Amino acid sequence: MAGETSGEQQPRTIKNVGVLDMRKATTESFSRPTHFENVGMLVYSPESRHLLAQAAMGNVGVTLEASTDAQLVQGEVTISAVSLKNRTAPLSLVVMGQVVIAEDVKADVLEEGLGELAALGVVICPERLAGTVQSKLTSQMGGVKTYRGGDLLSLVTERLVLDDAFLRSLPDASQVVAVGSVDAWAILPNELIARKIESLEVMGGKVRCRGENAEAIHAVLDQSMGATVRAVPVGFTPMRRLLRLNRTTLGMLPSRRVYCPETVIVGDDIEAEDLQGALEALVAEDLLICPARLQAAIGAICKLADSKPIFYEGELWLIGTVETLRPSRFDFLKGKATLVVTGVLQIDCDVDPTTLYERLHAVHNFGVISCTPDQQAALRARLEIDAGAFSETTESEEDEGSPGMQNIGVLTL
Repeated sequence: MAGETSGEQQPRTIKNVGVLDMRKATTESFSRPTHFENVGMLVYSPESRHLLAQAAMGNVGVTLEASTDAQLVQGEVTISAVSLKNRTAPLSLVVMGQVVIAEDVKADVLEEGLGELAALGVVICPERLAGTVQSKLTSQMGGVKTYRGGDLLSLVTERLVLDDAFLRSLPDASQVVAVGSVDAWAILPNELIARKIESLEVMGGKVRCRGENAEAIHAVLDQSMGATVRAVPVGFTPMRRLLRLNRTTLGMLPSRRVYCPETVIVGDDIEAEDLQGALEALVAEDLLICPARLQAAIGAICKLADSKPIFYEGELWLIGTVETLRPSRFDFLKGKATLVVTGVLQIDCDVDPTTLYERLHAVHNFGVISCTPDQQAALRARLEIDAGAFSETTESEEDEGSPGMQNIGVLTL
Protein backbone atom coordinates (compact mmCIF):
# COMPACT_ATOMS: atom_id res chain seq x y z
CA MET A 1 0.00 0.00 0.00
CA ALA A 2 1.30 3.43 -0.93
CA GLY A 3 2.70 5.44 1.95
CA GLU A 4 3.51 2.38 4.13
CA THR A 5 6.98 2.03 5.66
CA SER A 6 8.74 -1.32 5.57
CA GLY A 7 10.07 -2.94 8.77
CA GLU A 8 13.64 -2.21 7.69
CA GLN A 9 12.87 1.48 7.27
CA GLN A 10 10.97 1.97 10.52
CA PRO A 11 12.88 3.94 13.16
CA ARG A 12 14.43 1.82 15.88
CA THR A 13 14.64 3.00 19.48
CA ILE A 14 17.16 1.59 21.95
CA LYS A 15 16.52 2.87 25.47
CA ASN A 16 17.28 2.26 29.15
CA VAL A 17 20.50 0.33 28.46
CA GLY A 18 23.29 0.11 31.02
CA VAL A 19 26.12 -0.59 28.55
CA LEU A 20 25.76 -0.37 24.77
CA ASP A 21 28.67 -2.09 23.01
CA MET A 22 28.83 -1.10 19.35
CA ARG A 23 32.51 -1.82 18.74
CA LYS A 24 31.67 -4.45 16.11
CA ALA A 25 28.68 -2.61 14.66
CA THR A 26 28.53 -2.31 10.87
CA THR A 27 26.82 -0.02 8.42
CA GLU A 28 24.10 -2.67 8.10
CA SER A 29 23.38 -2.27 11.82
CA PHE A 30 22.25 1.28 11.08
CA SER A 31 20.32 0.58 7.87
CA ARG A 32 17.30 2.30 9.45
CA PRO A 33 17.14 5.43 11.62
CA THR A 34 18.23 4.61 15.17
CA HIS A 35 17.66 6.55 18.38
CA PHE A 36 19.61 5.92 21.62
CA GLU A 37 17.89 7.09 24.82
CA ASN A 38 19.06 6.71 28.44
CA VAL A 39 22.29 4.81 27.83
CA GLY A 40 24.70 4.64 30.78
CA MET A 41 27.84 3.97 28.73
CA LEU A 42 28.37 3.64 25.00
CA VAL A 43 31.53 1.82 23.84
CA TYR A 44 32.75 2.11 20.26
CA SER A 45 35.90 1.16 18.34
CA PRO A 46 38.03 3.18 15.92
CA GLU A 47 36.37 1.17 13.12
CA SER A 48 32.81 2.00 14.28
CA ARG A 49 33.43 5.60 15.33
CA HIS A 50 31.90 6.96 12.11
CA LEU A 51 28.58 5.24 12.88
CA LEU A 52 27.95 7.49 15.88
CA ALA A 53 26.91 10.25 13.51
CA GLN A 54 24.13 8.01 12.13
CA ALA A 55 22.28 7.70 15.44
CA ALA A 56 20.26 10.30 17.32
CA MET A 57 21.28 10.33 20.98
CA GLY A 58 19.51 11.53 24.08
CA ASN A 59 20.81 11.24 27.65
CA VAL A 60 23.94 9.16 26.97
CA GLY A 61 26.12 9.23 30.08
CA VAL A 62 29.61 8.22 28.91
CA THR A 63 31.13 7.42 25.51
CA LEU A 64 34.36 5.44 25.43
CA GLU A 65 36.61 4.16 22.61
CA ALA A 66 38.25 0.73 22.80
CA SER A 67 39.51 -1.90 20.41
CA THR A 68 37.32 -4.84 19.41
CA ASP A 69 39.77 -7.24 21.09
CA ALA A 70 39.39 -5.72 24.55
CA GLN A 71 37.39 -7.65 27.16
CA LEU A 72 34.33 -5.81 28.48
CA VAL A 73 34.09 -6.23 32.26
CA GLN A 74 31.51 -4.87 34.71
CA GLY A 75 32.61 -4.30 38.27
CA GLU A 76 35.95 -4.14 39.99
CA VAL A 77 38.99 -5.85 38.40
CA THR A 78 42.22 -6.83 40.17
CA ILE A 79 45.28 -7.32 37.96
CA SER A 80 47.83 -9.54 39.69
CA ALA A 81 51.10 -11.13 38.62
CA VAL A 82 49.27 -14.43 38.05
CA SER A 83 46.71 -12.86 35.70
CA LEU A 84 49.50 -11.48 33.49
CA LYS A 85 51.76 -14.54 33.53
CA ASN A 86 52.35 -16.74 30.45
CA ARG A 87 49.86 -14.94 28.22
CA THR A 88 49.96 -15.55 24.47
CA ALA A 89 48.75 -11.97 23.88
CA PRO A 90 48.64 -8.88 26.08
CA LEU A 91 45.51 -8.46 28.24
CA SER A 92 43.28 -5.59 27.04
CA LEU A 93 40.36 -4.46 29.18
CA VAL A 94 37.37 -2.12 29.19
CA VAL A 95 36.27 -1.93 32.82
CA MET A 96 33.03 -0.42 34.13
CA GLY A 97 34.38 -0.02 37.62
CA GLN A 98 37.61 0.26 39.56
CA VAL A 99 40.89 -1.36 38.56
CA VAL A 100 43.38 -2.47 41.19
CA ILE A 101 46.97 -3.34 40.27
CA ALA A 102 48.27 -5.71 42.93
CA GLU A 103 51.55 -5.07 44.71
CA ASP A 104 53.13 -8.29 43.38
CA VAL A 105 53.10 -7.01 39.76
CA LYS A 106 56.55 -6.06 38.45
CA ALA A 107 57.06 -3.22 35.98
CA ASP A 108 58.39 -5.42 33.13
CA VAL A 109 55.54 -7.92 33.55
CA LEU A 110 52.97 -5.10 33.41
CA GLU A 111 54.66 -3.59 30.35
CA GLU A 112 54.55 -6.87 28.43
CA GLY A 113 51.36 -8.43 29.79
CA LEU A 114 48.94 -5.50 29.73
CA GLY A 115 47.78 -4.09 26.42
CA GLU A 116 45.28 -1.23 26.42
CA LEU A 117 43.26 -0.30 29.48
CA ALA A 118 40.06 1.74 29.49
CA ALA A 119 38.44 2.31 32.86
CA LEU A 120 35.29 4.08 33.95
CA GLY A 121 36.36 4.08 37.60
CA VAL A 122 39.53 4.88 39.49
CA VAL A 123 42.74 2.95 38.74
CA ILE A 124 44.70 2.04 41.87
CA CYS A 125 48.33 0.95 41.61
CA PRO A 126 51.67 0.95 43.46
CA GLU A 127 53.55 4.24 43.20
CA ARG A 128 56.39 2.58 41.26
CA LEU A 129 53.97 1.48 38.48
CA ALA A 130 52.14 4.79 37.98
CA GLY A 131 54.09 5.73 34.84
CA THR A 132 53.56 2.35 33.18
CA VAL A 133 49.84 2.40 34.01
CA GLN A 134 49.42 5.90 32.56
CA SER A 135 51.06 4.77 29.30
CA LYS A 136 48.53 1.91 28.97
CA LEU A 137 45.39 3.99 29.56
CA THR A 138 43.41 4.81 26.44
CA SER A 139 40.35 6.19 28.27
CA GLN A 140 40.03 6.98 31.94
CA MET A 141 37.30 8.67 33.97
CA GLY A 142 38.21 8.29 37.64
CA GLY A 143 41.89 9.21 37.87
CA VAL A 144 44.90 7.18 39.02
CA LYS A 145 45.50 6.68 42.75
CA THR A 146 48.72 5.21 44.11
CA TYR A 147 49.72 3.42 47.30
CA ARG A 148 53.17 2.93 48.81
CA GLY A 149 53.18 -0.80 49.51
CA GLY A 150 55.59 -2.77 51.70
CA ASP A 151 55.42 -5.35 54.46
CA LEU A 152 52.98 -3.28 56.52
CA LEU A 153 50.47 -2.83 53.69
CA SER A 154 46.92 -4.16 54.05
CA LEU A 155 45.06 -3.70 50.74
CA VAL A 156 41.30 -4.38 50.88
CA THR A 157 39.64 -4.36 47.47
CA GLU A 158 36.06 -4.83 48.71
CA ARG A 159 34.07 -3.18 51.47
CA LEU A 160 36.21 -3.08 54.60
CA VAL A 161 34.55 -3.97 57.89
CA LEU A 162 36.74 -2.23 60.42
CA ASP A 163 36.13 -4.19 63.60
CA ASP A 164 38.09 -5.44 66.58
CA ALA A 165 39.12 -8.69 64.86
CA PHE A 166 40.47 -6.88 61.78
CA LEU A 167 42.45 -4.40 63.86
CA ARG A 168 44.06 -7.11 65.99
CA SER A 169 45.08 -9.03 62.85
CA LEU A 170 47.22 -6.09 61.67
CA PRO A 171 50.86 -5.48 62.53
CA ASP A 172 51.39 -2.28 64.48
CA ALA A 173 51.69 0.91 62.35
CA SER A 174 50.07 -0.65 59.26
CA GLN A 175 49.16 1.17 56.07
CA VAL A 176 45.53 0.26 55.29
CA VAL A 177 44.29 0.93 51.76
CA ALA A 178 40.56 0.39 51.15
CA VAL A 179 39.25 0.47 47.60
CA GLY A 180 35.60 0.43 48.62
CA SER A 181 33.75 1.85 51.58
CA VAL A 182 34.74 1.39 55.23
CA ASP A 183 32.16 0.44 57.86
CA ALA A 184 33.07 0.62 61.53
CA TRP A 185 29.68 0.02 63.11
CA ALA A 186 30.96 -1.19 66.48
CA ILE A 187 32.50 1.11 69.09
CA LEU A 188 36.25 0.37 69.00
CA PRO A 189 39.07 1.10 71.45
CA ASN A 190 40.64 4.35 70.22
CA GLU A 191 44.05 3.24 71.52
CA LEU A 192 43.85 0.15 69.30
CA ILE A 193 43.06 2.24 66.21
CA ALA A 194 46.03 4.54 66.87
CA ARG A 195 48.43 1.63 67.50
CA LYS A 196 47.44 -0.59 64.57
CA ILE A 197 46.86 1.99 61.81
CA GLU A 198 49.50 4.50 60.80
CA SER A 199 47.52 5.64 57.75
CA LEU A 200 44.07 4.80 56.36
CA GLU A 201 43.63 5.50 52.64
CA VAL A 202 40.08 5.18 51.33
CA MET A 203 39.87 5.54 47.55
CA GLY A 204 37.02 7.99 47.07
CA GLY A 205 34.56 6.10 49.24
CA LYS A 206 32.84 6.68 52.57
CA VAL A 207 33.91 5.87 56.08
CA ARG A 208 31.05 5.18 58.46
CA CYS A 209 31.97 4.98 62.11
CA ARG A 210 30.64 5.58 65.59
CA GLY A 211 30.88 9.06 66.99
CA GLU A 212 33.01 7.69 69.82
CA ASN A 213 35.72 6.78 67.24
CA ALA A 214 35.42 9.73 64.83
CA GLU A 215 38.40 11.67 66.20
CA ALA A 216 40.70 8.62 66.19
CA ILE A 217 39.77 7.73 62.59
CA HIS A 218 40.20 11.31 61.39
CA ALA A 219 43.69 11.27 62.91
CA VAL A 220 44.87 8.40 60.68
CA LEU A 221 42.76 9.11 57.57
CA ASP A 222 44.60 10.27 54.44
CA GLN A 223 42.54 13.33 53.51
CA SER A 224 44.04 13.53 50.00
CA MET A 225 42.07 10.47 48.83
CA GLY A 226 38.76 12.36 48.93
CA ALA A 227 37.02 10.07 51.42
CA THR A 228 34.21 11.43 53.56
CA VAL A 229 33.50 10.39 57.14
CA ARG A 230 29.96 9.91 58.41
CA ALA A 231 29.77 9.36 62.14
CA VAL A 232 26.84 7.85 64.00
CA PRO A 233 25.99 10.43 66.68
CA VAL A 234 27.07 9.40 70.16
CA GLY A 235 24.25 7.57 71.91
CA PHE A 236 22.48 6.48 68.68
CA THR A 237 22.11 2.90 67.41
CA PRO A 238 22.86 2.47 63.69
CA MET A 239 20.51 0.65 61.30
CA ARG A 240 22.54 -0.62 58.36
CA ARG A 241 19.88 -0.81 55.65
CA LEU A 242 16.57 0.62 54.47
CA LEU A 243 14.24 1.04 57.45
CA ARG A 244 10.49 0.42 57.16
CA LEU A 245 8.60 1.58 60.22
CA ASN A 246 5.19 0.12 60.96
CA ARG A 247 3.45 -0.91 64.17
CA THR A 248 5.31 -4.24 64.18
CA THR A 249 8.82 -2.97 63.45
CA LEU A 250 8.48 -0.01 65.82
CA GLY A 251 8.32 -2.48 68.68
CA MET A 252 11.45 -4.27 67.44
CA LEU A 253 13.80 -1.26 67.29
CA PRO A 254 17.04 -1.80 69.23
CA SER A 255 16.86 1.58 70.97
CA ARG A 256 14.88 4.81 71.19
CA ARG A 257 17.62 6.78 69.39
CA VAL A 258 18.17 5.45 65.87
CA TYR A 259 20.52 6.43 63.03
CA CYS A 260 19.76 5.26 59.46
CA PRO A 261 22.08 5.95 56.49
CA GLU A 262 19.53 4.56 54.02
CA THR A 263 15.90 5.41 53.19
CA VAL A 264 13.37 5.50 56.03
CA ILE A 265 9.74 4.69 55.15
CA VAL A 266 7.03 5.40 57.72
CA GLY A 267 3.93 3.28 57.15
CA ASP A 268 0.40 4.63 57.03
CA ASP A 269 -0.69 2.31 59.88
CA ILE A 270 1.32 4.35 62.40
CA GLU A 271 -0.21 7.03 64.61
CA ALA A 272 1.59 9.98 66.17
CA GLU A 273 1.48 8.38 69.62
CA ASP A 274 3.14 5.23 68.19
CA LEU A 275 6.13 7.28 67.06
CA GLN A 276 6.34 9.17 70.33
CA GLY A 277 6.19 5.94 72.32
CA ALA A 278 8.88 4.11 70.32
CA LEU A 279 11.36 6.81 69.28
CA GLU A 280 13.05 9.62 71.13
CA ALA A 281 15.23 10.70 68.19
CA LEU A 282 15.80 9.65 64.56
CA VAL A 283 18.60 10.60 62.19
CA ALA A 284 17.77 9.86 58.53
CA GLU A 285 20.60 10.60 56.09
CA ASP A 286 18.75 9.67 52.91
CA LEU A 287 15.07 9.86 51.93
CA LEU A 288 12.53 10.10 54.74
CA ILE A 289 9.13 9.08 53.36
CA CYS A 290 6.27 9.71 55.77
CA PRO A 291 2.47 10.24 55.72
CA ALA A 292 1.68 13.95 55.61
CA ARG A 293 -0.54 13.72 58.71
CA LEU A 294 2.55 12.69 60.74
CA GLN A 295 4.72 15.63 59.67
CA ALA A 296 4.55 17.32 63.07
CA ALA A 297 5.19 14.06 64.94
CA ILE A 298 8.20 13.07 62.81
CA GLY A 299 9.51 16.63 62.96
CA ALA A 300 9.58 16.42 66.74
CA ILE A 301 12.05 13.49 66.69
CA CYS A 302 13.99 14.15 63.45
CA LYS A 303 15.83 17.21 62.15
CA LEU A 304 14.05 17.51 58.82
CA ALA A 305 16.59 20.04 57.53
CA ASP A 306 19.29 17.31 57.70
CA SER A 307 17.28 14.73 55.72
CA LYS A 308 15.31 14.58 52.46
CA PRO A 309 11.68 14.43 53.61
CA ILE A 310 8.74 13.45 51.43
CA PHE A 311 5.31 13.72 53.04
CA TYR A 312 2.81 11.69 51.05
CA GLU A 313 -0.97 11.79 50.71
CA GLY A 314 -3.06 8.70 49.97
CA GLU A 315 -1.32 5.49 48.90
CA LEU A 316 2.45 5.41 48.53
CA TRP A 317 3.65 4.09 45.16
CA LEU A 318 7.40 3.62 45.54
CA ILE A 319 9.24 2.49 42.39
CA GLY A 320 12.72 1.32 43.32
CA THR A 321 13.52 -1.09 40.47
CA VAL A 322 12.13 -1.36 36.90
CA GLU A 323 8.33 -1.35 36.68
CA THR A 324 5.51 -0.59 34.24
CA LEU A 325 2.46 1.42 35.33
CA ARG A 326 -0.63 0.04 33.58
CA PRO A 327 -4.20 1.41 33.50
CA SER A 328 -5.47 -1.45 35.71
CA ARG A 329 -3.35 -0.17 38.63
CA PHE A 330 -5.79 2.72 39.00
CA ASP A 331 -8.80 0.34 39.14
CA PHE A 332 -7.57 -0.84 42.56
CA LEU A 333 -6.68 2.60 43.90
CA LYS A 334 -8.94 4.16 46.51
CA GLY A 335 -8.59 7.91 46.38
CA LYS A 336 -5.20 9.22 45.28
CA ALA A 337 -1.58 8.08 45.36
CA THR A 338 1.80 9.74 45.79
CA LEU A 339 4.36 8.47 43.26
CA VAL A 340 8.03 8.25 44.30
CA VAL A 341 10.43 6.97 41.63
CA THR A 342 14.01 6.01 42.51
CA GLY A 343 14.33 3.35 39.77
CA VAL A 344 12.93 3.18 36.23
CA LEU A 345 9.19 3.57 35.58
CA GLN A 346 7.56 2.93 32.19
CA ILE A 347 4.10 4.48 31.87
CA ASP A 348 1.94 2.31 29.60
CA CYS A 349 0.75 4.33 26.60
CA ASP A 350 -2.85 3.37 27.43
CA VAL A 351 -2.76 5.28 30.71
CA ASP A 352 -4.85 8.41 30.16
CA PRO A 353 -2.92 11.61 31.02
CA THR A 354 -6.07 12.91 32.70
CA THR A 355 -6.06 9.87 34.97
CA LEU A 356 -2.48 10.63 35.98
CA TYR A 357 -3.34 14.21 36.81
CA GLU A 358 -6.54 13.39 38.71
CA ARG A 359 -5.43 10.27 40.62
CA LEU A 360 -1.89 11.26 41.58
CA HIS A 361 -1.54 13.69 44.43
CA ALA A 362 2.17 14.34 43.82
CA VAL A 363 5.18 12.99 41.90
CA HIS A 364 8.74 12.84 43.25
CA ASN A 365 11.24 11.72 40.61
CA PHE A 366 14.77 10.61 41.52
CA GLY A 367 15.06 8.01 38.73
CA VAL A 368 13.81 7.74 35.13
CA ILE A 369 10.18 8.00 34.01
CA SER A 370 9.48 6.87 30.44
CA CYS A 371 6.19 8.20 29.08
CA THR A 372 4.46 9.97 26.19
CA PRO A 373 4.67 13.77 25.89
CA ASP A 374 1.05 14.16 27.08
CA GLN A 375 1.65 11.87 30.05
CA GLN A 376 4.79 13.83 30.90
CA ALA A 377 2.79 17.06 30.88
CA ALA A 378 0.33 15.56 33.37
CA LEU A 379 3.12 14.22 35.59
CA ARG A 380 4.96 17.52 35.56
CA ALA A 381 1.80 19.24 36.71
CA ARG A 382 2.03 17.08 39.85
CA LEU A 383 5.84 17.11 40.09
CA GLU A 384 7.22 18.25 43.45
CA ILE A 385 10.79 16.90 43.33
CA ASP A 386 12.52 16.84 39.94
CA ALA A 387 15.83 15.12 40.68
CA GLY A 388 15.61 12.48 37.92
CA ALA A 389 14.93 12.34 34.19
CA PHE A 390 12.03 11.90 31.80
CA SER A 391 12.36 9.70 28.71
CA GLU A 392 9.93 10.32 25.87
CA THR A 393 7.91 7.39 24.50
CA THR A 394 5.64 7.55 21.49
CA GLU A 395 2.62 5.31 21.07
CA SER A 396 4.13 3.85 17.90
CA GLU A 397 6.99 2.38 19.93
CA GLU A 398 4.53 0.05 21.64
CA ASP A 399 2.86 -1.12 18.44
CA GLU A 400 3.37 -4.80 17.73
CA GLY A 401 5.37 -4.25 14.56
CA SER A 402 7.54 -1.39 15.77
CA PRO A 403 11.20 -2.34 16.35
CA GLY A 404 12.82 -1.35 19.60
CA MET A 405 14.82 -2.58 22.58
CA GLN A 406 14.69 -1.34 26.16
CA ASN A 407 15.58 -2.11 29.79
CA ILE A 408 18.77 -4.06 28.99
CA GLY A 409 21.88 -4.37 31.14
CA VAL A 410 24.44 -4.92 28.34
CA LEU A 411 23.55 -4.75 24.65
CA THR A 412 25.98 -5.58 21.82
CA LEU A 413 25.18 -4.34 18.33
